[in-house]
Amino acid sequence: MKKYRVLIVDDEPLMCDEIALLLGECCPEAEVIGTCFDGKSAFSLISKEKPDIIFLDIHMPEMTGLMLAELINSLPHPPFVIFCTAYSEFALDAFQVNAVGYIMKPIDEKDIRRIMDKINHLTENFEDQNTANPSHHSYSRKFAIEFDDKHHIIDVSSIQMIFAENRQVFVQTIEGKTWRSRLTLQEFEAKLDPKQFMRCHRNFIVNLECIEEFTTWFNRGYLLKLRGKQPAEAPVSRNYVPALRQHIQF
Repeated sequence: MKKYRVLIVDDEPLMCDEIALLLGECCPEAEVIGTCFDGKSAFSLISKEKPDIIFLDIHMPEMTGLMLAELINSLPHPPFVIFCTAYSEFALDAFQVNAVGYIMKPIDEKDIRRIMDKINHLTENFEDQNTANPSHHSYSRKFAIEFDDKHHIIDVSSIQMIFAENRQVFVQTIEGKTWRSRLTLQEFEAKLDPKQFMRCHRNFIVNLECIEEFTTWFNRGYLLKLRGKQPAEAPVSRNYVPALRQHIQF
């Protein structure tokens, strides 16, 4: 069984002790290497010790857990992040910074064991994929979109296109639904597999599997027609034509 080095970050020392105790009782694969009570010292320790997993509180002084998670994502090999919080309203924000888990306080052994099983599964899949393809890069397969006080999960295969309009970003699905997202187009572009999605315009990303046909457009660009319950169109500006030619021979 793979061993994981774990860091616990919470401004309540008793909560750090509780999580460490639960890990010791039900997760023999986890080794707690330290605890931190604020985000600044935590990031310093993360950069130095390079833990595999971080259990992270959200409400902390000066630097919140969400702010720390954004910094963690900037690392070359970021660890798994699990948020442990008493607040349910930050779940969408948590998954948008690539958290693998969101545990509500009070925490029990079942919560800890469930998230560790998930990490074991993710690690095994990643190692299997790397064995088959050493150049493999892990891209997001699902996104959480907040709507009407709920978090709607969208599988990337159902995305028709992503576009920006009036300084807001929208995800349009093959089923004909459109959702507003807090992610930027640049963030989507980094998280999506470039073999399946292409930036075709400064305001558009399209699912290559949805392209049915295209016609010439002004200024040596093209206009894509995308299949779906509600067919859509997306422009390809001149600067992105070489990228289109890499995916479609014409």
